[in-house]
Amino acid sequence: MRPTLLAVPVALLAAAPPAAAQDNLVTKVGPLELRRIALRFDRDTRDVSANQNGNLYELKSPNGRDTALLTVEGKSQETLRIYTRVKGETTLRKVNTWNRDKIHGRAYLDADDGIVFEATLWLRGGVSSLNIREWIDLHFGQLQAFKDFIRE
Repeated sequence: MRPTLLAVPVALLAAAPPAAAQDNLVTKVGPLELRRIALRFDRDTRDVSANQNGNLYELKSPNGRDTALLTVEGKSQETLRIYTRVKGETTLRKVNTWNRDKIHGRAYLDADDGIVFEATLWLRGGVSSLNIREWIDLHFGQLQAFKDFIRE
């Protein structure tokens, strides 16, 4: 009798979808979904795209000191990109040292030798909304670490 009673909860657990499947997975991001993502992170976000087409949002960091731009890359709309222009000066050697030693967040000098710190998130296969939120939080955390690093 005991094995039968135990089989019922096990069967119910096996039939339940995985936790990640319960959160709708994001596989592509158009203008409306990008707006939703931006508003979930920063309720005061604003569309800063040139023609207000919903393709570029400015986000404030949780501490309010930094901002980042959130956009969708590629025709398939399967890649999110977040980036920040960092004030100050640094050398290519310093930027390369960061990129060599860190996994998340890459830095580069743009055409005007301005410092850019960015990250991309591939959505192919599906990413949960919580994962997107964590990725944005990670950007701001790593951004502060990068700014401290280039000032050393």
